[in-house]
Amino acid sequence: MAEKKFFENTLKMLTDKARELDMTGGELIMVPALMPYSREYVLNWLKDENFKATFKGNTTAYYLAMCANCIGGGMMYADAWADSENRLPDIKYDDLYDGSVWENIFTLAEAKSDAEKTDVRKNIIVLFEEWVKKVYKYISLDNAGDYLIESFNAFFLVGAGIRFYIIGY
Repeated sequence: MAEKKFFENTLKMLTDKARELDMTGGELIMVPALMPYSREYVLNWLKDENFKATFKGNTTAYYLAMCANCIGGGMMYADAWADSENRLPDIKYDDLYDGSVWENIFTLAEAKSDAEKTDVRKNIIVLFEEWVKKVYKYISLDNAGDYLIESFNAFFLVGAGIRFYIIGY
């Protein structure tokens, strides 16, 4: 099991960087109702062998996609919660994959122009790069998977915070 402090530190690091990139406002908005969905969402993506196979062993691309998926998933669940909390149980983890993950993230980020879409993608890559620096030393541990799961949960919650910021919460 990963240290509780690891999750808290990862969430803070990602939140601070998202704020620095103007992706979110002052404090990250946390909605306890989203927490169980975060974990389920992350675990479903990690178990998706077809998704993993598309990267043909390129772990960097796979982890970037996982981070982007988790940000997008957080945004998608935050949007559903803001619309009607009753929609949450109906969301499937791969709904974000409908069409194109990036296009769905752009829609949730309300990025319409090519420049705005480029900024969203660059910002997510910056968050990913910050995460790589933090998680690198944990990868060789026997329980590295626990740290990855906690990291992806943090990405999900940051994604939710980004969407809440965009829609004015």
